Amino acid sequence: MLFSKEVEAINLDMPEVSNKIAILFDSGAQATRISKKLAKRLHLEDIDYEQVTFAGFGNRNPQTSLSAKVRIGIKTIKADIIPIIATVVDYLTNKIRVISVNQDNASHISTLFPLTEEISS
Repeated sequence: MLFSKEVEAINLDMPEVSNKIAILFDSGAQATRISKKLAKRLHLEDIDYEQVTFAGFGNRNPQTSLSAKVRIGIKTIKADIIPIIATVVDYLTNKIRVISVNQDNASHISTLFPLTEEISS
């Protein structure tokens, strides 16, 4: 299970342009990515380009393409803005399921999503 949170994303050049999004925190990720759809909704300008190689699970032929980089802001609970450089990709993920966790429901959620599965080496 990965940590996700609904936040407000903004265009750093036009702070009045914002969108509520679900972000996924993945400590194993090699880069920060956003969908092309979100980049368009926020009217983000390309600031750079880079070659990106994607290799999905079970895919023997990784795909390389030129992807734009953009600046995006994430608004914190205290209304501070965290600037982020992100790579734009055509397709990111299906809808991310967000589950609120607190002390009262943490043990119940762990029974729904057990983390005790062992991986054999």
